[in-house]
Amino acid sequence: MKKVILLLIGLTSFCVALTVLFLSMRAVLGVGGFCAEGGAYVIKTHCPGGTAYLTPLSIFAMLIGGALYFIFSNKTPNSPKWGTFFWSALFVSLGWNFLDFAVHPIEGTEIEYSLLFCGIMFVLMGIVPLLFPRFLVEIFYSNSSNSLTTILFGQSIPTTTITKWYESRFFLLFMHFAAVALGIYAGMRIFFSS
Repeated sequence: MKKVILLLIGLTSFCVALTVLFLSMRAVLGVGGFCAEGGAYVIKTHCPGGTAYLTPLSIFAMLIGGALYFIFSNKTPNSPKWGTFFWSALFVSLGWNFLDFAVHPIEGTEIEYSLLFCGIMFVLMGIVPLLFPRFLVEIFYSNSSNSLTTILFGQSIPTTTITKWYESRFFLLFMHFAAVALGIYAGMRIFFSS
C-alpha cells in the first residue's frame, strides 16, 4: 500500500506543480514576459500574484513529484507508466503559452515572432519524444513491457499473482485519473489563492 500511495503522491505533486508553472508563465507573459520583485533597484514591472516564488517552487516540486512517480511506478508492475509523458506534458503546455501570446500579443496586433519561435521549439521538444514511447519506457522503466497499452493502462498481470486489491490494474488506472484531476484542481487553487 505504501508504494501505491507514494506513486499517487508523486503523480499528484507533478500535476499540481505543472499547473502552477503553466499559470505562472501565463501571468508573467500577460505583463510583458518579464517582471521582478525585491532588490535595491526600482522595479518597473512587478510580478503578478505570487509568481516570483511559485515559479521556482513549482519547478522543484515537479522534479520531486516526477522522481517519486518514476521510482514507485517502477516498483508497481501493474501501474500505468504515465511518467513517459511528463517531458511532453511540460514542453507542450509551456509551448502552448508561447504560441498563444505570440498570436494574441498584449500590445499591438502584430505577431510576436520571438514568442512564436519559442513556442514552436517547445512544442517540437514535447512532440518528438511522443513518437518513440516504447524507447522511453525502456529508458525509464526496467521491469515493464514496452507496449503502448502497458504505458497507458498498466501491465496485465494475472489476477492469481495479485494479492492486494489496491494492486489491481483497474484500481491503479482509476487512481491515476483521480490524481491528475486532483493535481490540476489543487494547482489552480494554489495559484489563484496566492
